[in-house]
Amino acid sequence: SCSLVLLAALLSRPPAPAARAQGRVLPVADAAALAAAVAAAQPGDTILLAPGDYPIRHKLNLVQAGLPEAPITLRAAALGQARLVFSDATGVVEGLHVQAADWVVENLDIEGRCGRDDNCEHALHIVGQADRTVVRGSRLHGFNAQIKGNGLDLGGAAGWVWPDDVRIERTEFFNPAPRDTGNPVTPIDVVGGRRWIVRGNFIHDHAKGGGDGISYAAF
Repeated sequence: SCSLVLLAALLSRPPAPAARAQGRVLPVADAAALAAAVAAAQPGDTILLAPGDYPIRHKLNLVQAGLPEAPITLRAAALGQARLVFSDATGVVEGLHVQAADWVVENLDIEGRCGRDDNCEHALHIVGQADRTVVRGSRLHGFNAQIKGNGLDLGGAAGWVWPDDVRIERTEFFNPAPRDTGNPVTPIDVVGGRRWIVRGNFIHDHAKGGGDGISYAAF
């Protein structure tokens, strides 16, 4: 009878949550290595940035998809250690162009340094199939719309697709001065997408010095 009771107890327990798949840890220490790691990332990988500044002249295209149980993580060990610095040497700046699902961006300082405020548009442009993107514990500054959420026309029967289930958490958004631009100045600018969660962030010092002079903290 004891065995039957034990068996019944075991059968009544809820199933254990699926463990996160373990991937590689890819340490990087310069901008070239970072771009290579982003291009070669696989589900479950963690791209770990060594302390220092990473001057980047081209946007980083995040096109490799993770999985819900094995996201691809781009992170520093702690906020303030690694800073991505995007400049407008090659035109309009989009720092991280997230086009695939299940990416986590964590503990990163992402700065825009442009000669013209018109050019520093987005720290992260989250588009199309970039479902379940997570941005947390980071600092984003020097951009017109630090985070932009947009649809993408995949053509054919798929048509327009929008990023869903994105989370923006515990991140600081600000600019060092009013933006001299007529472009939208909105630190979190979500054009479309379902079930976005924006919580525990600090949005401050956002102002539009050109155009209509209107700036929203989040839209």
